[in-house]
Amino acid sequence: MSRNLGWIGGVFLLFCVSVPAQLVTQDITLDKGWNAVYLYVQPTNSSCDAVCTGWPVDFVSLYNQERAAVQYVSDPDETVDTAEDFFTWRPGHPSGGNSLSSLIGGHSYLIYATTSFSTSLSGNAVVPRIQWLPKGESERVNLVGFCVQPADAFFGDYLSGAGFENLSIYTVGGTNSSATLTQLGGFTGSTSSEEITRGQAYFISCDKVSSYCGPLRVSPAGSGGLFFASTDSYATASLKNESGDELDVTVEIMDTTAQSVVDLLKVYDVSDGWVSYAGAMDRTLAADESWNLRLAIDRTQMSSNSTYGAVVRCSDSCGGEVSLSLQADYGEPSTTNALWPSGLWVGTALFNKVSQITTNNVIVDGLAAAGVMEYRLIVHVDANNESRLLQRAIIATVTNTNGTDVTRIYTDEDDLPSDAQIITRISSVAFGIENDIARDDSVSGEFGQLEGFSYVVAHDDRSNPFYHSRHPRHDGLKNDFKTPLRSGDDLDNYNSSIKPETFSISNRVTLVFAQSADTEGSALWAPEETVSGAIVHEIDNLRKEGTLKAEGAFAIRRVCKVSELEE
Repeated sequence: MSRNLGWIGGVFLLFCVSVPAQLVTQDITLDKGWNAVYLYVQPTNSSCDAVCTGWPVDFVSLYNQERAAVQYVSDPDETVDTAEDFFTWRPGHPSGGNSLSSLIGGHSYLIYATTSFSTSLSGNAVVPRIQWLPKGESERVNLVGFCVQPADAFFGDYLSGAGFENLSIYTVGGTNSSATLTQLGGFTGSTSSEEITRGQAYFISCDKVSSYCGPLRVSPAGSGGLFFASTDSYATASLKNESGDELDVTVEIMDTTAQSVVDLLKVYDVSDGWVSYAGAMDRTLAADESWNLRLAIDRTQMSSNSTYGAVVRCSDSCGGEVSLSLQADYGEPSTTNALWPSGLWVGTALFNKVSQITTNNVIVDGLAAAGVMEYRLIVHVDANNESRLLQRAIIATVTNTNGTDVTRIYTDEDDLPSDAQIITRISSVAFGIENDIARDDSVSGEFGQLEGFSYVVAHDDRSNPFYHSRHPRHDGLKNDFKTPLRSGDDLDNYNSSIKPETFSISNRVTLVFAQSADTEGSALWAPEETVSGAIVHEIDNLRKEGTLKAEGAFAIRRVCKVSELEE
């Protein structure tokens, strides 16, 4: 069945190929005469003057769907006023004389070509959204195209989830002054086995309002795609099955540039947590089921001043294929946005093994404890990859002389400027109160390998278990309760008539990381920002028999990327 349409039209044949960054290319073939076009890339330069100048066309028109209505004519020469139905660009007209100035991806266009023509457009992939309007008394139609695979996409399967009962589909063609509409399925209008041409737009009348845009509804919509800003490591795409039946879905992330982002991506798996992307992912979704695809980027191998991109292709068993552009920006390091692993790390240590002293005064290490003791761990890593074990950290914002607010980390509240705005205080009671915890360079390597720390709880430290300020035999004072006794650490101090009452206690804390952390690359490493391993706390001078040990496991997470401590 053919009808004449008294306006404008177009047909695009579209194929995706790779171009630099996260862009895709849409190849365009126009036949002489009327063409109906579905544009599923957002051109990098969207100006009609820049894109369409030089095309052998009379006009390019964007269908104003909310106002347009089908107008059937028997005479091809009959003139029809279409000013309300289209926004139009005509070559050679001044910019102010054209109602269409830019091409918008995800929309359909009518183009009249004066001769056959082929070209291509590059841009971000567009995730579609369609607002269907019913036919109504005005015989309204929808000019729409669909994101489908190059072959094997059929109207019957693709539109089954929309719930339309009365559907008429028309293609556009012809070289007369009015476009010719040809109904698919002939006089019966049956389109169940009619194939959808990739990138072609169709005039379709339906019987109800709908926002159905395909068997698989992908978010985020539009041409923004998935974007990892320089200070962000996470992005999420949502895929919802709207086909009305079970749907097989495949997600594949494809390189589009020499600066590959695919090898840097991690995918969240419910069972295994964050795992490296290893190729196409398949899932069967029940009707109305959603798949939240959580992606993260491992920035340790990124190079400065580089843009990384990819295309996320989502295909389904009804012939749909929706692509999202993915872009990741390099994060320029600074003292407040430091490279991995610099910054403040906070977590816990769980001790479940201890030393036991037998009845014959022998120390046996590694025995299971009756319970679990928990420590809070606070570790700071500076820009030189050197770590410090802290007792406390205060994260605050202060105002610089130029008026900008910056984040700082302080270890002593007395050092806080008067105008500082405290964000959070973090402290640990596991390592005394005011001890100078030193990094053991003989043990420590780079963060993520092996770290050793040591400190001494002084004989008169308030946290020393030998020291009790209100006990006459453990207050560290002479009989006048004023004069301090000497430390029991020096054997010569035992020569006096009054023996020492308190002793210092030496401590060594060793962190053995479960895996080596990569220290190259840009800010924000792997998405979990967590490292773990084994911890050993050795204590000397607590017992005369020798060194006691507590052993267990630790896990710490980077909570702040400030690489300098204010001391």
